[in-house]
Amino acid sequence: MCDVIVVGAGPAGAATAAHLARAGRSVLLVDKAGFPRDKPCAEYASPETEPVLRRLGVWPALETGVRRLRGMVIVSPSGQRFRSEYLDAGRRRFSLALPRRTVDDQLLRHAISAGAELRPGLPVEAPILDGGRVVGVRARRPDRTIEELRARLVIGADGLRSRLARVLGGGRPPRWPHRLGLATHYRGLDGPPDWGEMYVGSAGYCGLAPSGDGLTTVAAALSLGRADGRRRDGRALRLSVSPSLRLVRALPEHPELLARLARAERIEPFRGVGPLAWRVPRVAGPGFLLVGDAAGFFDPFTGEGIFRALRGAELAAEAALGVLDDGDWSALISRYRQLRRVAFADKERLARMVQVFVSCPPLLDYALVRLERRPELAERLSAALGDFGPAGTPLRPAYLARLLRP
Repeated sequence: MCDVIVVGAGPAGAATAAHLARAGRSVLLVDKAGFPRDKPCAEYASPETEPVLRRLGVWPALETGVRRLRGMVIVSPSGQRFRSEYLDAGRRRFSLALPRRTVDDQLLRHAISAGAELRPGLPVEAPILDGGRVVGVRARRPDRTIEELRARLVIGADGLRSRLARVLGGGRPPRWPHRLGLATHYRGLDGPPDWGEMYVGSAGYCGLAPSGDGLTTVAAALSLGRADGRRRDGRALRLSVSPSLRLVRALPEHPELLARLARAERIEPFRGVGPLAWRVPRVAGPGFLLVGDAAGFFDPFTGEGIFRALRGAELAAEAALGVLDDGDWSALISRYRQLRRVAFADKERLARMVQVFVSCPPLLDYALVRLERRPELAERLSAALGDFGPAGTPLRPAYLARLLRP
């Protein structure tokens, strides 16, 4: 028996474990994988990620391996370009190119140094329920026997298609958007050294993030076709077309990007996950809460995945410490939902609005032209997308009217 079991040792789980262990709680961190590991990821983090890493205390260990980027160049299917530069009251902010292998390793080391116990290679099969309350998890040892682990609180941080989210939170893919995520690294890919790039095509989009040492992370979110074999929960995904050919077919409007990729060296196979979007109606309940992608994910276009995992860990730790102190589960549920609503609700609505523009090329062209002409509107939108400005501002009717008027 311990205070908290955290299932999943990625950024959300490791950061949550570090916060709780540092507060003096006994924390068991379990993951089905061994570490260090590689993970398909765009490796692009919004500017507000750096302050969160500083608050966690892990920034000094990461700083030398991070590439700061001035912003994102968005290219529409017709070739219209818009530079989303991060400015905060005239002060320049930077997004981050973060190698996931390094980030995951350092976050995990930080959690262990704070006092969390790590059990890798231990896949969780199911939660243990007692009178409707989660009191632990059942995990499968390498010898295939089942081990029961008990705790006062179980935190699910086991990512997209989370087993705990499916059982406890009702997690499932939404009807829209339905995309496959692909990621790899290229060497010698020419492009602007201090900018990320996002190319929107007829069947998805592709992002580039230069990460130093001559490497560039290339990540794409591409529409899943009817011929792709998949289960509703996204497991056992079988692709009808190879990732490289799928990328070419999705971006015929950008031959210059495809030519750049052809001239560069892809140093590893594509890694993928899909469908990307993940809806979770219930993020907390008696004895459990969910954090990171396990608590829901929409689409990576706006680039807040790592930030959301780390900021969500702060919120999860705050809510967890409250219930561990007073045992009031109803207060935990309402408090955690309120914290997440304040932190993420407007950004979620903004991400959905952005997807409407991305899915309609003429509308995207129209908006990018006007953002280029109206820098004050562009600055507010970039601040919202960078997670350091209010995400509700671009959603206001007055803002949209000024953006969309001729």
